[in-house]
Amino acid sequence: YDEYISYGDRSAIIDPAHAERMVRDQRFAYAHLLLIDGRIVGTWRRTVKKEAVVIQRMPIRPFSAAEEEAVAAAA
Repeated sequence: YDEYISYGDRSAIIDPAHAERMVRDQRFAYAHLLLIDGRIVGTWRRTVKKEAVVIQRMPIRPFSAAEEEAVAAAA
């Protein structure tokens, strides 16, 4: 987790187009990171309800169909 959040140079783990957003967006401060191929593509959180556990994902970019399937399978 520290390697994904702590370092100033995040070019190896997040698309540079989204790196600045990661720094200023508070949801990354203590987030559950959503990773695809070792790169940050969003965050997620869970809500426990009486009859189900709901996983809400908050992507920073659109996912391909294969990525959607992989995220759903992991959830």
